[in-house]
Amino acid sequence: TSGNWLGLEEQPDRLPVLLSSGGAEPNSCAVGVGDLTGNGVDDIYLLDYNNSVEDRLLINDGTGYFTDETSWMPSGFVNSGFATAGQIGDVNGDGWPDIIKNSVPSVRIAYNEGGSSFGSPQDLDVNSCYHFNLGDIDGNGVQDVFAVQDPQDQFLLNTSDPGTIPVIWQNVPIGASPLTGGFGGNTYIVDLDADGDNDVVVTDVDTDVPSCGRRLSFLRNDGQNPPLLEDPYPPGQWTPAHHNGTFDVAIADFNGDGIPDIWVGHCAGNDLYFQISNIPDVLPPTQLTCTQQVLDVAINWNDAESYDLVRISRDGIPIAEIEGSQTTYTDVAPSSGQHSYTLIAIIGTDESPQVSCIVSVSLVEPIMNLVCDQLEEDVQLQWQNQSAVTGDPYEVIRVLRNGVEIASLLGESENYVDVEPEFGIAAYQVIPEAIGDAAEPGTCTLQVLPTDVSDLVIGFTDDDNGSTDSVSAIMQALEDNSLFALTVEVDDLAELADLGFFLADFERVWVEVGMFPNNHMVSNDEGQALADFVLDGGQLYISGGDTFCFDPDTPLQDLFGFDGCGDGGGSVGDISGIVSADCDLVNFDQTVPYNGEAAYVDQLQPVTTGQEILFASDGFTCAVVNYVGENGAVISQ
Repeated sequence: TSGNWLGLEEQPDRLPVLLSSGGAEPNSCAVGVGDLTGNGVDDIYLLDYNNSVEDRLLINDGTGYFTDETSWMPSGFVNSGFATAGQIGDVNGDGWPDIIKNSVPSVRIAYNEGGSSFGSPQDLDVNSCYHFNLGDIDGNGVQDVFAVQDPQDQFLLNTSDPGTIPVIWQNVPIGASPLTGGFGGNTYIVDLDADGDNDVVVTDVDTDVPSCGRRLSFLRNDGQNPPLLEDPYPPGQWTPAHHNGTFDVAIADFNGDGIPDIWVGHCAGNDLYFQISNIPDVLPPTQLTCTQQVLDVAINWNDAESYDLVRISRDGIPIAEIEGSQTTYTDVAPSSGQHSYTLIAIIGTDESPQVSCIVSVSLVEPIMNLVCDQLEEDVQLQWQNQSAVTGDPYEVIRVLRNGVEIASLLGESENYVDVEPEFGIAAYQVIPEAIGDAAEPGTCTLQVLPTDVSDLVIGFTDDDNGSTDSVSAIMQALEDNSLFALTVEVDDLAELADLGFFLADFERVWVEVGMFPNNHMVSNDEGQALADFVLDGGQLYISGGDTFCFDPDTPLQDLFGFDGCGDGGGSVGDISGIVSADCDLVNFDQTVPYNGEAAYVDQLQPVTTGQEILFASDGFTCAVVNYVGENGAVISQ
């Protein structure tokens, strides 16, 4: 610790004895390391090379002691021959590292199913694969496979969603390049040319395999979909003495210029290759900022080195060329709107790459705190005024509804009443003007409702009611009761406000989550919003799915009024309603058959203030009403 080197100590008692039934130990030419069990420490997978002894899975107990848990592996997976590559990595993106290995001629994957079990292995579609590597070749964030093959290399793109078992692979051939077939060994997937996508480097299989004259392949990724991997060097640019018989390479930034270089170890010795630097002759300015100051724009930057001149452009047009020692410039009174400023530093005849910043110039400050409220049949808008950046007051204020101007007000106005707009979505914009310019609009949106609307019926786009369309049935029953209701379909209740719907505007809210297993699962935030509606005196009906008993709890569960439930048996028969003095709606107590997708109805047990209102023909309760406070209520079905 603290730089005090204490040395290394072998502790063989931490490892199990690895003898096979024939008394031999594994001849391992490849080792995979990773945390398979999720206990925070790495485990080991040893691959056998000589086809006579099985692989070994060594599990770390968390303190550095290993046990042989090879029995966890699926049948046949541990049999190997000429195994030269193995890795532990999350191949399918489910959060659990998997085991991938080659055993010539195949590549096999054992998917981790929770830390101590592995499913049936998947064999990849490869041909005499002598080595491989995992990495993101197409830039979609998941692991792909590069297969070093005899006679021709290929790569396999992972096309599955995270968590899929087994992964679906797209086999992609290598471009028409030399040195992309035959024996090969260590393989690296790395962004060698610093263009943002991963390239591939393939070395020879071994320096002692005659004739020490095969390949070092640099396959550049062209970034397309699917990518094309090609050697960018024509034959002859890499001389055989420098790239043939390469057992391994080291890829690192050896000269500190921010881009990787290559150390090559081969039969003829060692070579160090530096990338041709893309560092510009003149370094550009740094920390560039553009800020509006009253009518002007202040531009500030830091020098990366000593410049002769700095050229400044606005929206692609040069506006100034100043002394290189300056680090600030003021653009006087540009027009309002968005502007892009670019700077180029100059030393002698050399120029730096340009750097840019963007600023939106507004000569008039927008209104603040705009509120839109429906009052009877009208909509009232209220806001607070600011001024022009010069301090001048607003001259006029324009009001638009759904993109159409409906009023032009005096500059001191801070409210407006839109008289009897049409029912539906009303998107308002309030735009002040002064000194010949207009501010960014203040906006608000609401749903203009008839004054007699009492009910909102909500469905979800991710549920599937099958043959049971509860939303339309509820709407019809409300119409039978001469009640005016609105209906809306959303992915999440958080979308209601953007659509102009607010739960507090309604007496009753009907929520249909759909039928299991295609039901919408109520989230904690959604449950809180519905619970707040009930606690504020609203009446809520919620039905469908396994919302009550089997979905995660939300704040709404505390208001259900029942305790304990069971899953329906699949044949509940007819459902009958109990006519209650508390229920003043007709046609909600009919006897109806429950079948098809609706056959599995949760069995509910009322407690405390909960009252049974629907029961099945075989005698169990399937709907409960619970009263909350003076006016609130929840019906669960």
